[in-house]
Amino acid sequence: MRAKQVSSAANRGTWLADSWPALLAGLFPVLFVPLAVDAYILPRVLLLLVGGAVGLTICLAGRGPELGTLGALRLPAIAVCLAALLALVASVSFWASLAGEYLRYESAVVRIGYVLLFSLCVWLLTREASRRRVVTWFLVATSIASVEAVWEWVASRYDLIGALARPDGNLGNAGLLGALTAMAVPLLLGRLLQRGGLRWAPALALILAGLAASSSRSAWVGALLASLFVIGLRLPRRMLIAAAVAGAVLVAIAGLVVLAGPLRSLNGDPYTLRLSLWARTLPMILARPLFGWGEDTFGLVFGRYAGGLLPGISFDRAHSQPLDLAASQGLVGIAAATWFWAAFLLRMIRERQWRVEERIPLLGALLAYWTWAVVNFDWVPATAMFWLLAGVCWSAGSDPLEAAEGRRGLPRLLALVASGVALAVAMVFGVLPLAADMAYYADLPAQAVFLDPLQARYHRALGERLVGQGKVAAGAAELRTAGRLGDDDAATWVELGDAEQKLGNAPAARAAYAQARLIDSSTKTP
Repeated sequence: MRAKQVSSAANRGTWLADSWPALLAGLFPVLFVPLAVDAYILPRVLLLLVGGAVGLTICLAGRGPELGTLGALRLPAIAVCLAALLALVASVSFWASLAGEYLRYESAVVRIGYVLLFSLCVWLLTREASRRRVVTWFLVATSIASVEAVWEWVASRYDLIGALARPDGNLGNAGLLGALTAMAVPLLLGRLLQRGGLRWAPALALILAGLAASSSRSAWVGALLASLFVIGLRLPRRMLIAAAVAGAVLVAIAGLVVLAGPLRSLNGDPYTLRLSLWARTLPMILARPLFGWGEDTFGLVFGRYAGGLLPGISFDRAHSQPLDLAASQGLVGIAAATWFWAAFLLRMIRERQWRVEERIPLLGALLAYWTWAVVNFDWVPATAMFWLLAGVCWSAGSDPLEAAEGRRGLPRLLALVASGVALAVAMVFGVLPLAADMAYYADLPAQAVFLDPLQARYHRALGERLVGQGKVAAGAAELRTAGRLGDDDAATWVELGDAEQKLGNAPAARAAYAQARLIDSSTKTP
């Protein structure tokens, strides 16, 4: 009887380990919390950090960390994490880089969380069925987001309840919807081309509708490139050259339509604006080329390089993932990322295992994301899924028997410490921030500050409340704290300057106004 109980517990543990990445893949496209001000991004940050911490605990407690299966990516993965930590230490705003700016949260903690999510997929997904389940749950969840986006499009067209200027599928941003649907298209196309794959046709139609509703040009191009990639690698070798030429012509036509056709100024965002933004970002990168300015500090720094670009509008991203990485982590971050993804792709080329399981469609999904990211930036709802799918793709080349034989357990005490640290980080940077944002939604800024003292936005809200109540000294103290934590909104510094003036602190007021103009040169100050 005891042996049966142990076996049953082991089976449950194995099912949980196999299904945990699939559960995360099924939640990233659909999870949102309507009782929070940031109902979309912050819940996914919580999912990333808590999902990573629980997954790590499952590895350490139940299956042992299969570190050997990372293979050639073990050292590059460590390098990516170290680059994030070095950028944090060298950051111009340590606290902003540690906690992340409000609504963005691309902090050093989140950057390391992506690597952990990738590693969890490699450690846990040792069976083909488990990997296939991850892709299936992602496709189902993205289909749900696409249905929501189609409804939002209909609502906007006919002025119904729930109308949005740009449908986002409850992701909080239309570009994120575009990125997820672009990654889903090659995965669905791969399944459609399999025997009996026609049952996936309705899901493909839904996701294509969601992709169209997103009005994301980069996502459309990414989905097209990924589809050509998936189809091209299924063709006989004698047809590859002709197919490559035809694909290049098709992509060129799509590029002309986007750059010179009617889509040029879609959503009031001409490509020339991106070019101007990128040209101004380069001097900023060159000013701190080694370790960068720190994660999530772009908005604090870019104002001095903006040169009058769109007066009245400040930028907190370069809108190009490579440039954003260079600005935040410098050459060290670029080198670490290049090492990681070069090692990733070189293994695929050396082993000639392109057709293992769903690897071709998975590589297509990564290609779709990379295409989108060239003119966008990392953001948890899309970027976490990118790293998760990359982990599935890498694990597809592992031999389950070799992985099991290569499993190495950590000493119990060390495993408990590692798991405890991960869970504590998830609590501090995932659970408590969401609880604080729910308090912020309920108009309780003091409680929000208590729950998440590292987030500048809540200190600003409390400072505004206190100043409005006539408690100028206490309000100014909160606004100063918001500034020390790296608030990149020029309005915060103007409010601080006004409060300092009321207190008779003229030098402090001038300094606050100067910082506001540094962030946004068009800011009106006394």
